[in-house]
Amino acid sequence: MGKVRLVDALVLAVIALVSVVVILNVLGPSSYVDEFGVGKPAPNFQLETLEGELVELAKFKGKVVVLDFFATWCEPCVAEVKHLKEIYKEFKDSIVIISIDIREDPKRVLDFMKSHGIEWIVVIDKDGKVASKYKVTAIPTIVVIDKEGKVALFRIGLMGSKQLREAIKKALGE
Repeated sequence: MGKVRLVDALVLAVIALVSVVVILNVLGPSSYVDEFGVGKPAPNFQLETLEGELVELAKFKGKVVVLDFFATWCEPCVAEVKHLKEIYKEFKDSIVIISIDIREDPKRVLDFMKSHGIEWIVVIDKDGKVASKYKVTAIPTIVVIDKEGKVALFRIGLMGSKQLREAIKKALGE
């Protein structure tokens, strides 16, 4: 009898957790936006691309930068790629997109890039320190940084291309 109650309690806990996640995603970006650092300078970082090129955030001051914290195994992150591809095509001359993979094998990330046709900058946060600096607690997480290097938007969870487009236009001053 005790095992049945434990299983029932675990099932209810999982259902409750899934319900919270679904509700937060359904409510949309205006309902679940973490205000981490909005209006404050974005923490600088240096990470390497898969080709060994050093990417430093500070070098992009004067441009709008979109940071995309992700992992290849994350289904919402995979869905986010579609939105980022649309944004990249539309704004590639006026913004920089940097996808930051957290702690994965470089070959796996390279295979992911190739299979999804990713053309923008992809770096690997090997030790998770950059994700920690940005207080990334879940993925995907999108951070939009304005031309002055300040955080304009911090969004946890899947963000549609329409909402991302609006945030980018605002950061561009359009």
